[in-house]
Amino acid sequence: LVAVQMATRGHALNDIEASRFVAAVQQMALALDADFDPPDVGRIVALAQDLHRRCARFDVQIGLTLEAEDGVWDAHALRSAAAHAGMVPTGDMRWLRFTTGGEGGGQPLYAMHCAALPAQRITLELDVPLVAPAAAPLTALFAGAEQLAGRLGARIVDDNGRPIHPGSMPAIAEQLERLYAEMRAAGIEPGSARAQRLYA
Repeated sequence: LVAVQMATRGHALNDIEASRFVAAVQQMALALDADFDPPDVGRIVALAQDLHRRCARFDVQIGLTLEAEDGVWDAHALRSAAAHAGMVPTGDMRWLRFTTGGEGGGQPLYAMHCAALPAQRITLELDVPLVAPAAAPLTALFAGAEQLAGRLGARIVDDNGRPIHPGSMPAIAEQLERLYAEMRAAGIEPGSARAQRLYA
């Protein structure tokens, strides 16, 4: 069995790549004296583009912004708050919260990152397709934001600086459930091995 990744969130297999794949498999088949029925390159490309379009429909991130109520945060303050919230540094001013609270266990739940230091704003981001619904990622995201906000002296706002309250979570959860249902109907289970290949 020889396989090729047809699409990811950022790319779909094109004519040149599909042709190279078929040619490489054909060479292997000759070397192994094996039968090989070459697939139609145009059909491969069409399937890849269709899969890429489906991926784009579900490529959703939910973000919460923490804004300092007074002053700015340095690297030490962010490291300390992230560690207290059970987050693991991954470099480039980015931290991850895993489902089990530690690196190497479970899936990443959400990420925290900032553009530059010192920082007045940081972002928490849930990459929806990559996390299984059973992990209650939205609840974890809001709980983590509340914990970090309390630790850092921050308010939770949207991209336009408007306050976000925990009471807004049910409406977001309802939209998220609809998205999960649409993903499943399209054959992509959120957080599954297939979703990891498509959206990683």
